Amino acid sequence: MKSKKMKSKKMKSKNTFLVTTAIESTFGNGDHIIYLGEWCKKYSCKNEWSKRNYVVTEYHWKDRKKIQKDYNYLSELYERTLTSIYIKLNDIHNVDFSKRYWRIIIGPWLLTYISVLWDRWESIRLAENMCDDVKTIVPDKKEKRSVAGDYNSSMQLMINDEWNYLLYCEILEWKKPLSIVLIKQPFKRSRILKKREPIKSYLLSLILRILDKILRSMLFLDSYKVLLHASYFPLNKVASLYLRFFQFPRLHFEFEKKINFSSVNEVNRSSDKQTNESGGFEGFLSEQIFNDMPKAYLENYNVLLKYSKSLPDAELILTANSHYGNEIFKNWSAGLVDKNSKFIIASHGGALISKAVSFGHEESICDKKAVWHVPLDETHVQLSPNKNMKKYNVNKNRNRVTLVGLEFPRYSYRIQFTPNSSLVLEDFNQKVNFIKSLKKNSNLNIKIRPYPNQGWFTKERYVDIFGEEIISNNRKLEKDIVQSRIVICSYPQTTFSEAMHSGVPTILLFMEEYWELDHKFDELVKNMKNAKIIFSDAKEAAGHINSIWDAPEEWWGSQEVVSAREMFFSMCGRTNPNWIDEWSLFFKDELKK
Repeated sequence: MKSKKMKSKKMKSKNTFLVTTAIESTFGNGDHIIYLGEWCKKYSCKNEWSKRNYVVTEYHWKDRKKIQKDYNYLSELYERTLTSIYIKLNDIHNVDFSKRYWRIIIGPWLLTYISVLWDRWESIRLAENMCDDVKTIVPDKKEKRSVAGDYNSSMQLMINDEWNYLLYCEILEWKKPLSIVLIKQPFKRSRILKKREPIKSYLLSLILRILDKILRSMLFLDSYKVLLHASYFPLNKVASLYLRFFQFPRLHFEFEKKINFSSVNEVNRSSDKQTNESGGFEGFLSEQIFNDMPKAYLENYNVLLKYSKSLPDAELILTANSHYGNEIFKNWSAGLVDKNSKFIIASHGGALISKAVSFGHEESICDKKAVWHVPLDETHVQLSPNKNMKKYNVNKNRNRVTLVGLEFPRYSYRIQFTPNSSLVLEDFNQKVNFIKSLKKNSNLNIKIRPYPNQGWFTKERYVDIFGEEIISNNRKLEKDIVQSRIVICSYPQTTFSEAMHSGVPTILLFMEEYWELDHKFDELVKNMKNAKIIFSDAKEAAGHINSIWDAPEEWWGSQEVVSAREMFFSMCGRTNPNWIDEWSLFFKDELKK
């Protein structure tokens, strides 16, 4: 078996197959395979694909100049598409809501969908420019992609092999590239298994729902000054904040009602397609968008609208999470925002912030965004984190280094300045080099806390290299931190903040070239590098661990390191001992406005 990355040189072979996804029935029987990306090589099936002679095309967003250019283009395209879509949706549903209303409801899906189509389109474009006379297998008849019910199920589809295979085939049929021969074969659809909720979790949720419903009916009041949903505040803090406004604390399970999505209305969707004379990407997007639009925005929109009108009123709404995936909450909050209710988004995490995120979606829909970090936008207000940031009492005799791993889905689901898609493997290799560079010391016990599997099976990859014993068995991050003499974080986000606040010596080892940060953090990053808290070189990070291992607290407590840590807390997550007062004052000020 021969394997290599394929860049710009054209490949020519009499019997070469282009493979777009990990579906093995589409691999063909050619002498050679061109894998469109590393996502085709599913690690759990390595015994199959590793036997073939193959090359892998390099991921197009490895080029960071290209990702910046693409981000700017897609941001502008998103705005144009949203303007067209929201007018169309008003017509379809015979309503007259504002662009902001529809941005709240459909924006999270639309900005994701446009990025996904562009990513798949660009992968095919690069492949056709690099290949001559290659074959690829497509279905012998029209196979429609599954249509999601809502945003959350759409996100699952967009990282699914079958959905992506059919999308790649649609692009190939649309473009009809001369360099790629389409071989038509029957396609057998897979059965999608639904995850079952654990019985214990289901029963607890049911009990809480019943209690919350009883409370709502007993209060004889369905109007709130402040309504918090999925706020990330600990429950006791939610209660304290509600009581500050003389409101009885509730969890508002009315927003968690299960939606029974109807079947797809083909006539409605086909008649509602946009028209575009362009044969390029924008023409393709226009042709596909109503085919893939979730049912929550078409077939089931009126059901959601009717239900949302039965929900409480609120003068000020706050969420940290529901504005993306909760269709009931989005529909309800969008309606109240159109009537001038205040809409506040709270960060659900934070540390060092990327220079651009989701086309500024959150800033576009909210009145204010409560952030952990220094303000980067006129909507930002820096407040104490809405998560508990604990400092732990730890045993000084611990002898463990804990490495917190990273994964993103195999298929890119959004354009973002992170190690997207197959770039995750470069991050993985960095961490492997780090572990191999640590001194073999009987007093140094390295444990890895793998990121939940997103399709790359990094846990299994670590086990295959280092053995099962390297994996931490702790369920909670807190326990891993408490047991560690040093914590190594793989990414500059929430986990890094939690580790820094814990008081345990912490290092960030990350792929700096794929985490383009806002320039406001440049001085902070420079200081943290000088203090040897931040590294982008695996061997340098391992060398630092080796040198301080006997007494890491001395390094952690040195003047330069303490100064860098204080700067981090100030810029990325300062905590106020009286943060309930801080937050309630913020709410009162917003209500006055």
